[in-house]
Amino acid sequence: MAPSIDNNTPDTSGAIEIAPRTWWVGSVRPDDTFQCHSYLIEAGDQSVLIDPGSALTVNETLRRAGTVVPLSSIRWVVCHHSDPDIAGGLWAVREALPSKDLQLVTEWRAETLLRHYDAGIPFFRVEEHDWRIPLDAGRQLQFVLTPYLHFPGAMCSYETSAGVLFSSDLFGGFTDGSQLIAQDESYFEAMRPFHEHYMPSREILAAGLGRITRAFDPIRLIAPQHGCLIPGPLVGPMIEQLAVLECGIFLMAQDDLDVARLLRVATVRRRITDALVMAHDLPELAVIAERVLPDILPVESLELYAHTATEGLLCFSADNGFLGAPRGEVAPPASSVTLDVPGDGPAAHIVIGLSRPVDSPGELTDMFVRLSMPLRAALNRHLAQREAEQQRLQLRESATHDALTGLFNRHAVAALARFDEPFGVLMIDIDHFKHVNDRFGHTMGDEVLRGVSGAVLAEVRAEDAVIRFGGEEILVVLGSVEQELVLAVAERIRARIAALEFAAIPGLQGVTVSIGAAVHSSGQAVDAAIAEADEHLYHAKREGRNQVRAPWLAASTTPA
Repeated sequence: MAPSIDNNTPDTSGAIEIAPRTWWVGSVRPDDTFQCHSYLIEAGDQSVLIDPGSALTVNETLRRAGTVVPLSSIRWVVCHHSDPDIAGGLWAVREALPSKDLQLVTEWRAETLLRHYDAGIPFFRVEEHDWRIPLDAGRQLQFVLTPYLHFPGAMCSYETSAGVLFSSDLFGGFTDGSQLIAQDESYFEAMRPFHEHYMPSREILAAGLGRITRAFDPIRLIAPQHGCLIPGPLVGPMIEQLAVLECGIFLMAQDDLDVARLLRVATVRRRITDALVMAHDLPELAVIAERVLPDILPVESLELYAHTATEGLLCFSADNGFLGAPRGEVAPPASSVTLDVPGDGPAAHIVIGLSRPVDSPGELTDMFVRLSMPLRAALNRHLAQREAEQQRLQLRESATHDALTGLFNRHAVAALARFDEPFGVLMIDIDHFKHVNDRFGHTMGDEVLRGVSGAVLAEVRAEDAVIRFGGEEILVVLGSVEQELVLAVAERIRARIAALEFAAIPGLQGVTVSIGAAVHSSGQAVDAAIAEADEHLYHAKREGRNQVRAPWLAASTTPA
């Protein structure tokens, strides 16, 4: 029984039926990344041999075709283009196929070159026969022109019954022959360099793919001349990815045509270009660049410097996650490349540290010139977002914080209403504060307020809230509701403030505070708990000040 494409790892030692009455009759050449495939459509005395192959492979192709059909039944030989990997074996084809009606199927531009093989096979021009060949049982082999992919008269063909697209160079890839069938979307990475190298441009490639999808439906299998066969589930994803692939890498060449390096540069350029489009911000783009640049340079470090009006010199590096931080510029590594970022906006440049010197980073410079304006846009966008975030934080700080003391202001009290959790409440008032203002002036009064606020903050935890409630009143919201702990915190605050010294205010012997305590319970209005603490604050004042009072206390805990 012949091997079938249903097997993901078919035996390639003979012909393989890849679709009903459609056969792969190529051969695998070990250690060759440029595998060439030939195909056979079994159609009685109208059988078709597609892309017979070069002088290196044609005899094996003919042998395998002969195991499927008598060679005398092959009427048509399709050459999708005129390159020797398709047509170099035409002499052997003429000798092996005895049919007197044998014809070489092609398009007129390919014919002008195919004639130079002098194979002696009559030509059949598809454009003169409505771009189709009738086969048996109502089947047809249809053709569509895909100009410049990669030959001016290049074409593809489609067998209507099985829905197989014979795509010639399109969908081809560099593979080692270990897999005949693409397993998943990762096959695109084998197609990528092939198309970047052979196809002239993304626009021409997309146009050719559009012609194919409009002309042929459904495409159940793609059988390219090179690489792997593409089964139905992968057809759509492969077409979509090829349609946006950047091609024509030789346009990037400057002083040499080192294909391997050009392919690497094309890949890096594509990945950074994609990142410029898809990355949410500059740090994400920088991380991607740091990851892909080593493909073309021995990159050891990557830093971007931007001179900003508000923060001075910002450095974006791996040390700060490319988020940017103020820093003085350090001397670049001994081996490095420095590239200015042109365009409007803060002066900026990139320093790429190298682990070793390179003769010519010309390809990097050329790539950077192409990407510099999108990079400038990404940098300016990030700096604008950074400045907007700082302004937002400042506005938020000013909206919720008291400018004099740095404590939360009274607007923060509204946030407490959103939580139905119990918490401790302390209401603190500076004793005789009016006398301080009257005797020493409001400037010194502000100094006392700042000192008292600092003392309160020193005695509470980070998760507790300290609010300037109004004038010289300070509200403390504690996470604990244990009465003993609430009183202990209140007493610590009272004692610390009583021990304060104000050296900048000669004649002031110190200040004291009175404190009212309460506990907010679930379901209770926040205002009610604050009012209860405020009520006991005034109890403390009436009973002599410099003390703590709470609903659960029978008498003052601190002597006046």
